Amino acid sequence: MIKVLLFGGIVIALLNSCADQSKVAYGGYSNQASTDNKGTNPKAGYSTLRYITYKMLYEETKKKMLNKLASKQETKRELNKIPKFGRAEITIYATTIDHANTNNYEYVIYENGKQIYRQKGRNEIASTPSSAGSNYWWNIDIVNIPKHITSQMTLYIIDNLTMRRDKFVITKQASLKSEK
Repeated sequence: MIKVLLFGGIVIALLNSCADQSKVAYGGYSNQASTDNKGTNPKAGYSTLRYITYKMLYEETKKKMLNKLASKQETKRELNKIPKFGRAEITIYATTIDHANTNNYEYVIYENGKQIYRQKGRNEIASTPSSAGSNYWWNIDIVNIPKHITSQMTLYIIDNLTMRRDKFVITKQASLKSEK
């Protein structure tokens, strides 16, 4: 596995339990910040993850509210809705509309070997393949991180249709580190 220092010292490494290969999923607030993993079964699709820090969410919300000419009260109300520990934005890519419905997925977070959070995906109809410029139906789901990342958390994306899962490790790092 390769770990790379990212925004605010946050690293996200993807470990696919369905394949021997590992890829790094870069965290941050950019469409180019995620590395996708197609695993070993291209018919089943794949998932990506972006970690977005509180600070990034705060700045983005302030910009949106300023653009909307929102009042101070409305801006304050929206800023108070931001998850204090950031969030994971999960994108699901699948070959059928039903499989891309996030209702078929669960998201589980572990820290120090203990489950600290579990969330069922929303019942959301997927977007069409042509809208993403690929052959996959796609959908986005959000998981608010439940607590401060002290050293490392593991987020599993569980696909209940194909009985597979992707494993993302979110690590707070102080320096650039590479492991093999």
